Formats: sequence, structure tokens, C-alpha cells
Amino acid sequence: MKELIEEYKATRKYTRKVYKNTLERMNTCDDESLKEKLLEDLSTIRQMISSLSYSIEVMQSGRFKGRSIDRRAAYEREIPVSNEVITMNSDKMQRLPFEYTENEDDEEVKRLLAKEISKVLTAKEREIFNLAANSFSHRQIGEILHIPKSTVQSTLERCKSKIIAEGWVIV
Repeated sequence: MKELIEEYKATRKYTRKVYKNTLERMNTCDDESLKEKLLEDLSTIRQMISSLSYSIEVMQSGRFKGRSIDRRAAYEREIPVSNEVITMNSDKMQRLPFEYTENEDDEEVKRLLAKEISKVLTAKEREIFNLAANSFSHRQIGEILHIPKSTVQSTLERCKSKIIAEGWVIV
């Protein structure tokens, strides 16, 4: 990203030179029709400089000017996910809570129980609960999901409360 910003800055610097040269050329020109064309060119070059400056500012700050754009973009934003979550979710034999036994019938029963229990939880709670069940620490879960550790803790407490309220026993 730093290289891209430097390229934009170099382009803006060069565009400013072009602007100055065009302005000098317009001031020394005697032909009125040529002056009008150069004036239009100056307007276009000013817009280019403005766009470059805006792009540089956005890339450096990581934010768009104006809250309305940020709010709208929040719904369109891609959420980066760490490789651990991708690997965990791609594994068909993913460990769900209460899923460990040698007997396949017992394993199927526990898998169905885990699904029933997770119906009580929201998608976000289910995601955090499954990560916790897969031996991720609160800190790791926070890093993976880009949320504070305290949010992970409070969400897990809320999950436990919901599960207990449904009549399930957490061992």
C-alpha cells in the first residue's frame, strides 16, 4: 500500500507541474480559441489533482470523508478472516461441542444434540461458541473475529445462559 501511495504522490506532483506549465502557456498565448481550450484543460487538471489528493488521503487514513459513505460501506465491507477459521470451517469433521466418542451411534447423537443446542444461539454467538469449543482462547477468538476479548467473554457467558435457560446442562 505504501508503494501505491508513493506512486499517487509522484503522479500528483507531476500533474501539478503540468498544471503550472499549462497555466504559463495560457498566460503567454495570444490566440483566444487556444486560451479557451487551455482553460478547459486547466479545469480538468485541477479535478485530477483534487482526485489524486483525495485518493491519497483515503489510502493513508483508511477512511472515506463523510460518515454517510462509511455507514453505507459497512454493509458492503468484506470481513477478513484468518486462516484458522477457514481451515476450521472447511474441515468436514469439525469438532462441535459435545462431539467426542468412539462409538459412531453416540457420535451421531452428540452431533444432533450440538445442532439442537446451537439453534438457541445467534450466528455470531454460534461462531464464537464453536471456536471456544475447538480450544481457541478468548484472545485468539478476539483476534480471529476482530473483536475485543471482553466481547468474547460476555458472548460466551450469554451463550451459556441461553443454553442453561433451554434446560441443557453444561459439563
